[in-house]
Amino acid sequence: MQFRVTKPLSGGAPTTIPTSLPGNPAVDALTAMGPPLLSGGTVPGRMVTLNEIGALTPAWRLNLNARPYGDTTEAETLKWNSVEDWYYVNFTPDTHPMHTHLFTFRVMGRYNFDVNGYAAAFGTANGVPQKDVSTLTPFLKSKLMAPPPEETGFKDTVKVNPGQVTVVRAKYVPPAGLGTTTQKYVHHCHIVEHEDNDMMERVTVSP
Repeated sequence: MQFRVTKPLSGGAPTTIPTSLPGNPAVDALTAMGPPLLSGGTVPGRMVTLNEIGALTPAWRLNLNARPYGDTTEAETLKWNSVEDWYYVNFTPDTHPMHTHLFTFRVMGRYNFDVNGYAAAFGTANGVPQKDVSTLTPFLKSKLMAPPPEETGFKDTVKVNPGQVTVVRAKYVPPAGLGTTTQKYVHHCHIVEHEDNDMMERVTVSP
């Protein structure tokens, strides 16, 4: 596709580049709720672990929370209009672009983390399962590190780096016209080979 721009410009578009962007009240409202639980806050938290099993073997697979995507139970159950922090904990050597359907989120920041220590304490043959967020505290290796400027607006995908806990905050608002009936979605790694090999999880949102 080729775009050809000619003058004079039309359509009412601005002709100068602004020096700042307007604030977003919804983002500001999430930020104003304070820091994550691991930094003394009060927003409820949910852990999501990223696992890689059998790397460099024919049995290679990935998963979230040590569960295959084909598990018949719903792994994440949310409530409409509630707010949560999700703590993505990466136990693999790769950076994963984690993507959510339904909702966008505010990236709250990242902690450096003792991956090997936590895996030794809680790991299984299928990886590290989902635990209470409080279990992360003894294994943190830094204070919360603020996101870079390009991550301070609403996002639907976040880089989850190895050796870190990445925290995002969201409010689960029903899409216009849907109402608050129970609906099902997914969240997953946006690398195609990863989402196709079980780095995906079901989400149910209900009243």
